[in-house]
Amino acid sequence: MGIQRQSSRFGGSYKSGWTRGMAAAVAVLIISTMIVGACSRAGAPGDNKKGKAPEPEVEFTEARLVKVDADKLVDRERLSALSKDFSAYVYVVNENGKHRVKVNDQDWGIYEKVLLIGVNTRTHEPLCVVEENGNQRVCAGRSCGQEFKKVRSIALSLDSYRLAYIGTETGTVSSNDYLVVDGDKIGPYPDIDNYAFSPDGSQIAAKVTHEDRWKVLHNGKLSDGYFWVSAPVFNPSNNVLAYAANKKNGQQEDLHVVVGNERGRNFDSIGPPVFSPSGRSVAYLAGDLKGRFVVRNTEPGKRFTELMYGPVWSSGNERLGYVAKVKEENYPFKEYYFVVIDDREYGPYQDVLPSIVFSRDGRHFMAGVSNQKGELRMLVDGDLKGSYAKIASYFFTDDQSERVYIAAEKDEGGIYIGDQRLNVAIPQAPIAYQFSKDGKKMAYVKDENGEVWRRILALR
Repeated sequence: MGIQRQSSRFGGSYKSGWTRGMAAAVAVLIISTMIVGACSRAGAPGDNKKGKAPEPEVEFTEARLVKVDADKLVDRERLSALSKDFSAYVYVVNENGKHRVKVNDQDWGIYEKVLLIGVNTRTHEPLCVVEENGNQRVCAGRSCGQEFKKVRSIALSLDSYRLAYIGTETGTVSSNDYLVVDGDKIGPYPDIDNYAFSPDGSQIAAKVTHEDRWKVLHNGKLSDGYFWVSAPVFNPSNNVLAYAANKKNGQQEDLHVVVGNERGRNFDSIGPPVFSPSGRSVAYLAGDLKGRFVVRNTEPGKRFTELMYGPVWSSGNERLGYVAKVKEENYPFKEYYFVVIDDREYGPYQDVLPSIVFSRDGRHFMAGVSNQKGELRMLVDGDLKGSYAKIASYFFTDDQSERVYIAAEKDEGGIYIGDQRLNVAIPQAPIAYQFSKDGKKMAYVKDENGEVWRRILALR
């Protein structure tokens, strides 16, 4: 019996309609005056538990990172990267037909061809996939690993000390995958689909094929064999491993979630588990003949036609949110959406942006929604605020007293604190941007006539 690759249930899960066309939502997420590249915010809520690396923080001072010759840059959109602390910019330049890797003004080596590029925020060293003589290698700093026919899924542990990737070796008849961790090969397996580091970086688990079944490889041991299994995840507090699986016996589906050595109850459809930041709770999407719902630990929630986003946990108070869709019974083409927080519904709305944000203590939440008139509004703790043509991003300040978001009332984007639009000009097309924890400053990185700068915008 052959291996079946993961199909589309709940998008990254097994069966059912979890994904939907979000073209309209994606369109409103992008403000044309705002950004090309990644966007985020410094000091986003995190746990910083023992063994878990703190999120790198941007230094909110202006600095020139590098001067680049645009004529020599190689595929800037794809072959450049910025460290999370906004202090290291890695890029590739053409030198006599070869590719030279640079971080700021420092040279890090020349290769026949660079395929992918990244940067280690802890060391500011480049990470890249290079191709030479038809084979690929991963290079971290000045050290390169062994050759494979193809390399994929390169990732660092959260503390950026450990490096892993999947390498494929091909033969005359078949190919095999290896999981490479800190230079050591684990395998071979006919297929390695994905893997995950534990939050403290001490463990790694991978989804592999073995004896015509999907299995989870963890600490050198293989799990039972499954017809399908989701990507493995770790509990952030104790490194307990969890995943969703289908044990399927003949034509009989056996969909359930496994947490540690315990398996949950069966459902008709299942999604991958999501642990709360404290690790005390786990949630996942599931379904039966009556509808789709979120299971919190062992208890199914209210049933809906479909679940469109989530589940997402707050950092404090263990609050749980998701977006649900319902259809009118007599009008099956008429659909509405609800924001659901701890099984309480807010709506109906014509659409909901795929992002629910909680304050650090979990007491407050907000989401972008579209009412029946097509107006975009901010849903804040159940109340609708403002009216916008576009909404790009939103968050709570660390002291939880204010909400900050980027939106546009008409065509021009602006930064709002609460319901007040700030009298500041948004930078045009930055490479990336972040807000300070208190929402008083915005750092952004931008190319200014060949010079890459980290600039600071005072918001108030």
